[in-house]
Amino acid sequence: GKELGAQALHEAGAPSEPFVAVNCSAVVPTLFESELFGHEKGAFTGADSRRIGRLEQAAQGTLFLDEIGDMPLDLQAKLLRVLQERSFERVGGQETIPFEARVAAATNRDLETMVSGGLFREDLYFRLAVSPLDVPPLRDRKEDVAQIAQYLLTRRSRDLHSGVTAISADALNLLGSHDWPGNIRELENAITRAIALARGTTIGVDDFGFLESPNRAAIVDQGEPAPLWQVERRAIEHALAHTEWNITRAAKLLEITRTTLRKKINDHGIG
Repeated sequence: GKELGAQALHEAGAPSEPFVAVNCSAVVPTLFESELFGHEKGAFTGADSRRIGRLEQAAQGTLFLDEIGDMPLDLQAKLLRVLQERSFERVGGQETIPFEARVAAATNRDLETMVSGGLFREDLYFRLAVSPLDVPPLRDRKEDVAQIAQYLLTRRSRDLHSGVTAISADALNLLGSHDWPGNIRELENAITRAIALARGTTIGVDDFGFLESPNRAAIVDQGEPAPLWQVERRAIEHALAHTEWNITRAAKLLEITRTTLRKKINDHGIG
């Protein structure tokens, strides 16, 4: 994924400094300037206190601008000025603040075409495109799946305080046969869900039973399958055990709502 790539660059250059990610497609346009630059108290209606923006939060680390192609044109001009002057002011402020972070930007759009159509500033494009890297979709680099899966397992197991530490060879083969239309995010979600389903310290093929794969029939052990209610109950019990009965975290692991999880706990008579 683009963000994993940006994080790798950050870890190689300034691992002790902040890594600040901004999804340009997810920020409300009217709040974008405040999000990046921050604002002073009273700068606009609703600005009840000073806010530190993402540029300032990045300090001497890395500012990652994801989906830069969705940044509004007027803000593109202001970002260009920051990159040229290496300084900025908060909205409503007069203090000049130095900008010392490294900038990594990513997009799934064709910026050259957007520049030709007047949808992206040419000067900002050339300012950002100093060392362009192409990150192919996961389906075009199946040889990377196993290594990325192991990395994601280590990270998610740590976050979830799980004892799961490995993925079996057959399970890695299954992951390599999947096309991953959702790329790294889909793979991370699959790893997270499999951690909840795993019965030991190693994730097996059965723990990825929710994946669809054209080669699955050749990979999965053809033993008699368990009843669906049994599989569901086991997954719920495992998620609850991993999260020490934290309903919110368990529901997130299982990718269902808290209301649905509570109903299923009641239905299965768990606890």
